[in-house]
Amino acid sequence: MKGWMILLGAILLPLLAAGCTEEGYSQAEVDATVTAMQAATLAYIRAIPTETPTPVPTATPIVNRLDCDEIRGTPYHSEEERVWFLGNCITPTPVPPPPPPPVSSGYEPLSPQELRDILQPLIELRQQRCASCRTQCAGDENPGTCQIICRTVYECGY
Repeated sequence: MKGWMILLGAILLPLLAAGCTEEGYSQAEVDATVTAMQAATLAYIRAIPTETPTPVPTATPIVNRLDCDEIRGTPYHSEEERVWFLGNCITPTPVPPPPPPPVSSGYEPLSPQELRDILQPLIELRQQRCASCRTQCAGDENPGTCQIICRTVYECGY
């Protein structure tokens, strides 16, 4: 805005001065008027506020979290945070160990019922761990990776 004001003053003031001398004003009167008008124009131009550019906000870097409870149920900040969470925070619900198998005397073979009695607590433990793993994977942003961990560690089928 200031630029066009200066250009306008530079063009109009000499024209005004030329017209005044032809109308019968003395050169001293014309010079005094031009000087006063130049001063007034400069004062007006200086009073116009200059535009300052709006600062561009800088993005705050996102820091990876290292707290399982803080991350759980929220979107991951980065791939590294997701990998850390899967490696450190996916744990099955603790299940008490199965009771020890009954002690047999000697080397006599077990009956099918005895074998079922021994294996049933282990089967139930695996089923509980897989169910816990499935629950955690269902809420995961990338369930495929979680399922791979469950299949590898607990041999869970999907």
